[in-house]
Amino acid sequence: MRRSFLVLLVFIALYGIVIYHLKYRVMGLEDNLSQVNRQILAHQESIHVLNAEISYLLRPAHLEKMAKKHLDMQSASTGQIVLLASLVPGMRHYAGVQNYDSAKMLHSNARTADLSTAIEKTSSPVQENAAQNRFE
Repeated sequence: MRRSFLVLLVFIALYGIVIYHLKYRVMGLEDNLSQVNRQILAHQESIHVLNAEISYLLRPAHLEKMAKKHLDMQSASTGQIVLLASLVPGMRHYAGVQNYDSAKMLHSNARTADLSTAIEKTSSPVQENAAQNRFE
């Protein structure tokens, strides 16, 4: 009986030591978890601030102001706007134009005609055939 009492006492002591060690290990892990949660919140706040900055910087008025300040650009005139189909042979199928002739009449002007003839003069027959094969 003494021997079983002694074994029981040793078992209870070991159990207490294991529980004590486990308790402090869990407390350490809880501290690490709370630290990681604080870091996550800090990063989420940083992401929120960065998204606000991006939305501010990508406002059309701000972009226009920065473009005028740094790029020295000017607004496009109506003579500079052309149909893609008028620039590339065979492109009318991909330009999303159902009635190509009426669209061409709407957008044709002297500048477009000059640009189209300049492209035709500078392109070689090999380039035209390659472009037609690619887009048709």
